[in-house]
Amino acid sequence: MNCKEYHTDNMLQNISIIRIYFRYGQKLKGLNFWQSLWNDNLGQTLLKRAKAKNIHQAAMFFPVSGFLADDPISYNISEIPPVKNPASLELIDNF
Repeated sequence: MNCKEYHTDNMLQNISIIRIYFRYGQKLKGLNFWQSLWNDNLGQTLLKRAKAKNIHQAAMFFPVSGFLADDPISYNISEIPPVKNPASLELIDNF
């Protein structure tokens, strides 16, 4: 978690930034066949839950290239990013 202070209109505000990394298209665990077929992926689910919890700002990022752990580097050269590329969701809120 990254915490920063910034000034706006002579007011000091504290913000927290959390970045969550996951594989692009990763599904939630514990879903039955029909749920896994029709439910959103992990990134969309986290984004919807952040909105429901009134998080100030949320942004999802999909890299052009990257790798996780011991995997080889994957490059995004099409409209659909490779499944092995890490995606991230950044949550920004006041505390």
